[in-house]
Amino acid sequence: MRKKGSTMLTKVKSAYFFGTDAFEVDVEVNILERCMPGFEIVGLAGREVAESRERVKNAILNAYGRFPYDKKIVVNLAPADIPKEGSYYDLSIAAGILSLTFAIQFPCDSAFFGEVSMDGQVRKTRGAYLFGAFAKAKAIKNLFVPSDCYQELSSIKDVTIYPISNLSQLANFADLKAPPTTDLETVRRSLPSRICDVDFCDILGQDTAKRALVISAAGGHSILLSGSPGSGKSMLAKALRGILPDLREYEVGEVAKIYSASGFVDDLIVQNLCRPFRSPHHTISYSGMVGGGSVPKPGEISLAHKGVLFLDEMSEFQPSILECLRQPMEDGFITISRSKGSVRMPCEFTLVGCTNPCPCGFFGDPKNVCKCSPPDVARYKKRLSGPILDRIDIFLRIHNPAYEVQSTYSGFMGGGKAEKVSDQLRARVEKARAAQELRLEAEHIGINARMTNDLVKKYCVLDHTCSDLLERAVYKLALTPRTVFKIIKVARTIADLDEALTILPSHLAEAIQYKCI
Repeated sequence: MRKKGSTMLTKVKSAYFFGTDAFEVDVEVNILERCMPGFEIVGLAGREVAESRERVKNAILNAYGRFPYDKKIVVNLAPADIPKEGSYYDLSIAAGILSLTFAIQFPCDSAFFGEVSMDGQVRKTRGAYLFGAFAKAKAIKNLFVPSDCYQELSSIKDVTIYPISNLSQLANFADLKAPPTTDLETVRRSLPSRICDVDFCDILGQDTAKRALVISAAGGHSILLSGSPGSGKSMLAKALRGILPDLREYEVGEVAKIYSASGFVDDLIVQNLCRPFRSPHHTISYSGMVGGGSVPKPGEISLAHKGVLFLDEMSEFQPSILECLRQPMEDGFITISRSKGSVRMPCEFTLVGCTNPCPCGFFGDPKNVCKCSPPDVARYKKRLSGPILDRIDIFLRIHNPAYEVQSTYSGFMGGGKAEKVSDQLRARVEKARAAQELRLEAEHIGINARMTNDLVKKYCVLDHTCSDLLERAVYKLALTPRTVFKIIKVARTIADLDEALTILPSHLAEAIQYKCI
């Protein structure tokens, strides 16, 4: 804080968010005594920031009993050439005014984030984890944030977090001696260990589909399930969540930033208890799927980063929505450009799709008669374009389990309790993922599905028998080069599940059959 004549000036650190990127903002507060009384905010402040004047004024008045109405208060948000939006500057503006009015001394390596209410309470605000990650990158040691955001920030190391529930607490926390009151261990114990409504034992039959889903989970391979209504497609896809491994430590930060930017903070993800599983409805908009807005927000494909994007009734999605998945599925990121700038958002997701083979759903069903005409069936199949299908690793046609061997679920029909199997399958998936991470450690990728063509050639060498088998498959099935590499990657995952060092002909043959539409 600087005093010069009739002027008092202080600077407080905050941040500006654009997508998942954060930039430093200096909140400069100047109080002039020999001027007309007033309260102004400059520096390309948006409407939410401009309205901060009334919130901060009333909050300080209610928390401390007085406000410098007789002075001119000017707040500058620097750099002034970047538009500022959001209500999270309230706390930093209030801290600057309090430091000048009540002589509260804040350390120079402190930053403030949060919205204040009229009664002085500090509200939970979108973007807290982004703010914490930004502060750590800038070596800011002390963060003053809303108490409701503390759990979101608790996983960030090397930063002291001070949860503020009311502006009146700033005076007590300014000396950095009062410890945070939130018990993180209690919060962690209160969270469920895993969230999954469906166990694989709950699904009748469908052993081939279960095997394919285990391969998908182990290697991060996209999968499309096609079958008649009631065959268990959606249930199988939902059971996939129960066998996915937990997020790795380096993945938690990436995913938490995306959720923080969107405002949909998932405690299970921040505390590293499960991977994202997004299931948008087929009426979703284009921007809802890929992200958008004047200040870009993550869409469903980014919210599914390092997890699963489940498209139930995939053929019912608008073609433009499905086609927008092409590049993200290949590159693992999407660039959103706006007049204010562009932002690159990660979206390394595993696509899981479910669809019917025709409008009535019974085309190819062994018992039920399809009521659709051949042109109707052809038009329905065209809703999933060739480029999208070519980017999917595993295809599977499933039938109603009522036509399978009854003994598969005789215990279920008799009222017996089926043994849980998802935990056992998850252990196999974890082991296969560990093998992939060890093999691909130098390449900074963790799953086979993310291997480039060069890495496939390097780590997935085929012997003479496998090469001949693949060559015959290319000739008979007219496979594209992209499909060939996808088959090899799936075969490598199958080998990892079998704990094999090399790809065997049986692994390759199984991978080939998953690409036969």
